[in-house]
Amino acid sequence: LVVDRLMSASPDLLGELNRVPDEFLAEVHAGHGLLGCVEMLKDALRRFSEEDIMGARHLAGELRELMWDRLHLGHWKDVSVVYRDMYAYAAMVEAACRIRESQPVPAMNILDLALLMGGPRFESHVQRLIALLEVTPLPPPLLPSPWQKEKEEVATHDVSTTKSNQKRRADHQEEDTHA
Repeated sequence: LVVDRLMSASPDLLGELNRVPDEFLAEVHAGHGLLGCVEMLKDALRRFSEEDIMGARHLAGELRELMWDRLHLGHWKDVSVVYRDMYAYAAMVEAACRIRESQPVPAMNILDLALLMGGPRFESHVQRLIALLEVTPLPPPLLPSPWQKEKEEVATHDVSTTKSNQKRRADHQEEDTHA
């Protein structure tokens, strides 16, 4: 249901992930020698287009973790923007897989990190995916959350305490009127 709404809201958005900008991949390979990462990303995109969503998610998640490690080596201002862009792109592919698997909450968490950690090249793409997720209603939870149960117990306790206090007051008032 969530996937259908996302696809109907923007039918080409998830499909555009499969069109990796050649200049970006050339920059990544030439400037940073990340041929393995480029191949990993291409393989994830190929799997995504072939509907091997689980395989694509696994590769994109692995690549995102590799870029996370790169982003945390040394001082933040010395990290090349290419690593940040690669992080954002891998995050978009992983989030798209989560969306296709009807997992919008993990997708939103991944995209949120992509905005924080990713580079500027794909920021507008990440924001568009987030905007689609924000306007798509989430399905109700299958099980009530633990805090909901505690809230209901507290409310029940408060009601019973209030009723017993009211009864006690009424009993005291009755005793006072008889005395």
